[in-house]
Order: sequence, then structure tokens, then C-alpha cells
Amino acid sequence: MCRTALSGLLRCKKIDKVKMRTRLNSNPLLQLLIRACIQAIARDFELLITEEWEKSWLALDRDQMIEILKCNQLVVANEYRLWEAVIRWLQAPNHPERRGTTASPLLSSLLPYIRFPFMTADELTHVERSQFAECYPKLFHPQILLAYKFQALPLSSRVNCK
Repeated sequence: MCRTALSGLLRCKKIDKVKMRTRLNSNPLLQLLIRACIQAIARDFELLITEEWEKSWLALDRDQMIEILKCNQLVVANEYRLWEAVIRWLQAPNHPERRGTTASPLLSSLLPYIRFPFMTADELTHVERSQFAECYPKLFHPQILLAYKFQALPLSSRVNCK
């Protein structure tokens, strides 16, 4: 379904990327289709991050990754498993642009969608010791601090945690 709808839009031979993006973003039916595709991916997310689908997972672009991570219906065993999948995506050998000087802005856009407070203390420790957390402490420390705070405080105190 997704492929058929997009192939019709992509048949235009002389359309530049700006026009294409404008055309895609202004089509309300396409937005519904994208939402439906994201929901389908969310339901079978565990399958997407398996070795069988690894090539497809690693090939996702930044915007696709953000759309998937933004989805609140993402079905995943635990948030740490999601974190591991995102790390694999960041370290994909065919995509060096995800590392080095471009890693910081990319991480800034991805980290807000990882629910660190849903990780166990052991899992948070692994995140803290990861190469990304050690290289970009300013990006990770607020997230990890909030997660530890979330675990340490009773439910009544967590309501206003920031």
C-alpha cells in the first residue's frame, strides 16, 4: 500500500527534492498513509530490529528514524532494547555521516524520544558507559539524571519531574 502510493508520486522525472518534499507534505492523504505505515511498523517493531531486517533498519534515514521513535504505540520489549537498536543504527558501517562531527546534532534530535526513565538502573549504567554518552556528556547527563530521579522518587513526586 505504501509503496504503491509513493511510486505514483515518484514517477515524475524532472522534479527536484524541494518540490517533491512540498508535494509530499501538502498531500493530506499521503500524511494519513505515512501515519498508517508508522503504526504498522510500530506494531511489528521487534521484528524490524532483528537480524533478519537489520539491513532495512540500518538504511533508515534520520527523518524516518525520528518518526518511528516519536510513535507512542511502539511495541518493544523494553526501552533498553530500543536504545541498543538506535546505537546499531548510529554505528551502521555504510553511514559514517551518523558519527563524528554530525553525531551531536543527530543525537540531540533522537535522545528526546528514548524513554530513559523506563530503563532499569543497570541498563542506565550501560548507557552511561557507552561511547556516545562518554563522548557527549552534555547531551546524556540530563537524560540519565532525570531517569535516575524518576526511579528514586515516589510516584507522587515524579509528576513534576523535569
